[in-house]
Amino acid sequence: MSEESRPVSQEELSRRPHNKEDEFFERQERERLEDLERQRKKKSLERKCPRCQNIILVPERHGDVEMDRCPECRGVWLDAGELEELTHPAKKDGAIMAFFKAVAGRD
Repeated sequence: MSEESRPVSQEELSRRPHNKEDEFFERQERERLEDLERQRKKKSLERKCPRCQNIILVPERHGDVEMDRCPECRGVWLDAGELEELTHPAKKDGAIMAFFKAVAGRD
């Protein structure tokens, strides 16, 4: 009996890629789940201004420090440890001045 004409067991069938439709739907589902995960991550990164409430803060990087700025009230928000990072003695003396110039819009 040749390889092609022998009966195929249920176990062999379950191990084979099913068919093009199954592959298509598996790919669609995987892409949908990846898209949902990207949306979830993006939403978790969006921070609202504590003052304006509904305005999304815009992250800005200045040296080693990332601050969040509100485009509406121009408020600047730092995460824990970022002010200490700006004032650390081992940093250049100009780091604080550069930061405040950036905050004032005078980059």
